[in-house]
Amino acid sequence: MRITRKKIVGLLCTGALASALVLIGSAPAQAETLVGNDVHLAEYCTWKHGAASFAYNIDNSWSGWRCSLMSVSYSVDMNEACRHAYGNGVYARNYPVTWNGWHCYR
Repeated sequence: MRITRKKIVGLLCTGALASALVLIGSAPAQAETLVGNDVHLAEYCTWKHGAASFAYNIDNSWSGWRCSLMSVSYSVDMNEACRHAYGNGVYARNYPVTWNGWHCYR
């Protein structure tokens, strides 16, 4: 059986149409809800590393957040920080991507 360009295009179009019909028939995706404008990094750091720890940003970038305790630096899990502040099912997003653009959503 010889596969021609016409058959390939036909198969691709059929697949795209089937995908579109599945999407049209699907329930709409649930919109995310903002649950907090603040990720509460200071509270996260003290919860995770002790009362003497604090949050800081090493280079004023979106990924520069750290917890510090006695000159030791620890990475920050923004999703975990959001869950700690607002409960299970909450996650972090940074939009617009800036050093202070982190927010918590459900």
